Amino acid sequence: MQKVSNSQVSKKPSFSERRKIAKQKRKGTFSALMANYGLNLASVPLSIGAGIGMQKINKGLTKDEVNIVNKTAQEIIDKTSNLASKGVKIKNVQSTNPKKTFINILSQYSNPVLGAQEGKNAFFSQVDIPLLGIEGNTVTLNQQKLPLAAFHEMGHAHNFHYSKLLKSMQGARPLMYLAALLALIPIFTRKETPKEGQNELTKGQKIKNKIRDLAPVLSFSCYAPMLIEEGVATAKGNSWAKQVLGSQNKSLYKKVFRSNAVAYMSYLAIALTTAVGCWVGKKVKDNIQQKAQEQAKNEAQAQAQNEVKAELKA
Repeated sequence: MQKVSNSQVSKKPSFSERRKIAKQKRKGTFSALMANYGLNLASVPLSIGAGIGMQKINKGLTKDEVNIVNKTAQEIIDKTSNLASKGVKIKNVQSTNPKKTFINILSQYSNPVLGAQEGKNAFFSQVDIPLLGIEGNTVTLNQQKLPLAAFHEMGHAHNFHYSKLLKSMQGARPLMYLAALLALIPIFTRKETPKEGQNELTKGQKIKNKIRDLAPVLSFSCYAPMLIEEGVATAKGNSWAKQVLGSQNKSLYKKVFRSNAVAYMSYLAIALTTAVGCWVGKKVKDNIQQKAQEQAKNEAQAQAQNEVKAELKA
């Protein structure tokens, strides 16, 4: 009886089989993209939740506590932090009590001044931006609705004026957009496998796979400058609050600490969901690709075996 050799069984996929493989690849890309974006979208409610948490902590302050916080913030500007010598000032913006329409809510999140007026955020501006009504070298906030945020923003001001490294990190925030692009690398590429007739990957294939494997780490690293600078600003704000408030009003200092911690967690959540989304998307893409390749291989081998059996019977 004639023996069937491996070369007889191994056969290149037909046109219809290649179409199936291509379809599976498209399915893998789409599924991976949905997994990636699904996790990225999770950062939205987390960020909104952090904002609401900060507002809730600030709303829990009594009028006397609000006055103490604002007085303490100004004292830190004038004496403790040496920020007054750099011309840093605090600007209190008042709420305009706009109607809660979709356009107004969207405007509050897109324009930092409008957001600050309604106690949605606070910020330190390095330069004047007349178009948005932003004054340079200024901590802008609503001192009645979000007074606790002043300490963290003064930390940003201190980083800007007293550290070239941290100042450069403030300017590196656009790297966040690069993180989003890096997170898509494993989704729109495929895991390289040895070419037909070869047992090992080429050097180029190994490099491509390494980049795919490192994409989650690379995307997270793009957030590193922001996370470090935000962390230092938070630590400085907490330190000043403890130094001035701690001995007199420990409970109020704890509220400053909690407010700053909640704010920092929102930044960390964005970085983590981007990296984890990239990792999950890669796993989904690779699993679907592997199943498609195994299915195509099994079908090709089965077809080749059937053809050999038919030839032997003939």
